[in-house]
Amino acid sequence: MNKYETVKLEHLLWINIVQTRHVMNRLWERRMKESHLTTEKFTVIHELLCLGGESTPHNLARRIVFEPHSISAMLSRMEKDGLITKTKDLEKKHMVRIKLTEKAMELYPKALEISLEIFTKLMEDIPREDKIKLSESLTQIRNKV
Repeated sequence: MNKYETVKLEHLLWINIVQTRHVMNRLWERRMKESHLTTEKFTVIHELLCLGGESTPHNLARRIVFEPHSISAMLSRMEKDGLITKTKDLEKKHMVRIKLTEKAMELYPKALEISLEIFTKLMEDIPREDKIKLSESLTQIRNKV
């Protein structure tokens, strides 16, 4: 065995995370076409709902770990698609507020149903305690970066 055949546990874990994300994302994208929402649009709608239906682009980017320029382009596409409206903040004129439209509210339930179905099926054989520990560990890694 040469030195390149040995993989540290941390590297193996990273490989598993990347591969798992890749195959899950492919399945997710394929199924989400039924809802007429991309992963990114679903994520923005979900987070806006968690924030009461409206927010600022900056706050939204921070919550969903997108770069500010990425969220700006995404929000422009969503506005063009009729999923959100952008308005100037009345108190802070330089700020923009994002608000969900009826169209977004109509598309979201089907997308959420598909999402829950996918992940419930994929993770049904993993004990609840293991899911909790995995979630805690991944959150710890994400927050360290």
